[in-house]
Amino acid sequence: MAAAWGRLAAVAAAAVLIVFVLFVVNQTAQVVALADRVSPVLGSMVLWTLLAAYAGAVLYIALQYLRLPKPLRPPASADSPAYPRYLAALKERLRRNPAVQGMPLETEADLAAAMEVLGRKADEVTRSTALQVFLMTAVSQNGSLDALAVLAAHSRMVWQIAHIYHQRPTVRELVSLYANVAATALLSRQLEEMDLSDTLRPMLSSVLTSAIGTVPGFEAAAVVLVQSLLSGSANAYATLRVGVIAKRCCGSLTLPDANALRRAAYAEAMKMIPSVVQEGAKAVTGIITEAAGKALIDSVKRISATVKDTAARGVQQIGQGVEEVAAAGKDTVRRVWDWLPFRRKPAPGAGGDNPASP
Repeated sequence: MAAAWGRLAAVAAAAVLIVFVLFVVNQTAQVVALADRVSPVLGSMVLWTLLAAYAGAVLYIALQYLRLPKPLRPPASADSPAYPRYLAALKERLRRNPAVQGMPLETEADLAAAMEVLGRKADEVTRSTALQVFLMTAVSQNGSLDALAVLAAHSRMVWQIAHIYHQRPTVRELVSLYANVAATALLSRQLEEMDLSDTLRPMLSSVLTSAIGTVPGFEAAAVVLVQSLLSGSANAYATLRVGVIAKRCCGSLTLPDANALRRAAYAEAMKMIPSVVQEGAKAVTGIITEAAGKALIDSVKRISATVKDTAARGVQQIGQGVEEVAAAGKDTVRRVWDWLPFRRKPAPGAGGDNPASP
């Protein structure tokens, strides 16, 4: 099974590498063509600069790869004749490992203590990656993008754990490691058999209680938030299992059994998931609470501005109405005043005050 998945992983890796090279060539051609339109000399300079950068990147990766010592294959059991030779080679490798430099490495107990130190460092990388996956998938909620991001995070985590144990796997062994991790963690049936919601809902409820009561109207978004956190928790749990399996594959003194490794990874990941979920849920709810608070403040500001605008227009309209009423009243009073009898002017030539005609 592992060999089949190893071949499949090798084909997939080759396909991805070919697509990546074609993408780089296409983008490089476009950049060089754009520079060449400005000046042929500039186009040549850009081309050789990019080629030098690519060569430097490849050389750096190759040097980092070659700096790691060759991998050691653990024997099937401690009773194997190759077990003493493996322990001697492991001691020699650990003496060059900066993480355990200075520790005694004489007995098998010393080796177990050194492996425990490396295991704690691997656990730190695993928890950090799981938290990143939790936040990324809980906020993103994009299935295709999340799958690619989780795959990239898992691949990077396995590579970092291999560096922690200071080994240099060959391409075939690295593919075998990834295949074993995939076959043990991602393709196992235990993830389908367990119900994460029963385990995670009490933790999420304790985290969400304060946040739901803080922001008005947050209850309506609580269902969507819980679904997002459950999705992030499931991906974080898968990440923890991958990290645990990679750690046990790299740090075991004997070749681990697949079934035993699966059960151990299940138990250890379940111990690590509560702290990751609580920390990630607090971060997500904090972000959403802050965003909701800012949105509420913005809404209040918009409502206040609208009320102020409406009041100003109302006062202006009332003032205009008062002026119109006052003007109309003034005209009416003037007409009534002019209509009064004592305010009437006598017609020309009428009345006794006029002089008599000759």
